[in-house]
Amino acid sequence: MSNITAITSSPGTNGNCEAIVNALIDGAMGLSTNIINLLHLDRLKFITECHQCAECAANNSCTIHDDLSDVLNTMEGSDCIILSTATEDGNLNQYMTALMTRVKSVFTEDKNKMAFIVVTCPEEKYGIKAVSEIKSTLIDSGFNVDSIIIYADNNTKIAKDDEYILAKAKRIGLSLRNT
Repeated sequence: MSNITAITSSPGTNGNCEAIVNALIDGAMGLSTNIINLLHLDRLKFITECHQCAECAANNSCTIHDDLSDVLNTMEGSDCIILSTATEDGNLNQYMTALMTRVKSVFTEDKNKMAFIVVTCPEEKYGIKAVSEIKSTLIDSGFNVDSIIIYADNNTKIAKDDEYILAKAKRIGLSLRNT
């Protein structure tokens, strides 16, 4: 394992998703890491969801050429992907939805890439729903989903102050250095 890309779609800066992803990255210290926040990318650039044109099925590549193409190329060059999102109701936000629809078009066979999922939510049932959608897309796209963190904060807990969740994330990150 040498190259990790963490992709977040949380609208909050310095929030729970960011704290957990940073702990994962901290644990993987020494490996090449890249963090992309889709929300910040969208403010500066153009990203779009899959157009359902089915061209990817014919030629194994997406015909949409936008700034999300750069994110997909970065994912392609990574050994490990960390996907992180916040949800209030179990549904993925538009940024993670766009990414998931496009992942299906680019990753169509087993790439032997590891994936980790981090979801923050007010209640665990919402996290389970969001994880299910992300996990199924990743598995269908040839990823090996290794670890999942659901952080149900009940709208009161703050991850950066939660020693247990940060230690868990750091241990997962540390395990990446040994693969």
